[in-house]
Amino acid sequence: MSTHPTDTADATAPQTSGLFSRTQVYAAIRSAVEMVAEESERSPYDSRFRWVYAAVMVLLDAPDAPGDRITSRRNGPVELPAAKDNQVAQYSHEQATAAVDHGIGLAARYDRRTLPDDIDNFLANAAPTLLDNPQADFAMIAEEYYSVGPSTLRSWMC
Repeated sequence: MSTHPTDTADATAPQTSGLFSRTQVYAAIRSAVEMVAEESERSPYDSRFRWVYAAVMVLLDAPDAPGDRITSRRNGPVELPAAKDNQVAQYSHEQATAAVDHGIGLAARYDRRTLPDDIDNFLANAAPTLLDNPQADFAMIAEEYYSVGPSTLRSWMC
């Protein structure tokens, strides 16, 4: 996994307040994207993933954001923009999961796919898992959500 400017102790810190920071949500999305990109032999910078980053991070702060905000964010850098409150624990698990679920659905449409596919579904399951457990791996997620081994899940994504 590559090193990103948002890699901090905060990204893996245990949550006692039940809230997560923007940095932690971004780290979970980034880890899920890198995991599925590797397993499906795609680039983590593929257009489909750029839409996921953009949609999830915009919707995290503005659940009813118009599409042009997502498009604008998608056309910018993938990295989390610097903000004073990136490290502030301010999002509940439910808020983060809602942004992930809605963002992945929008990303599929923006990327001209009619419906979310197996890769999108994996991201929707992996990101919240990685938010709770940043050490989770592909095999663990395959077993927990799909009750299959990693090779079977991998075959669905190729």
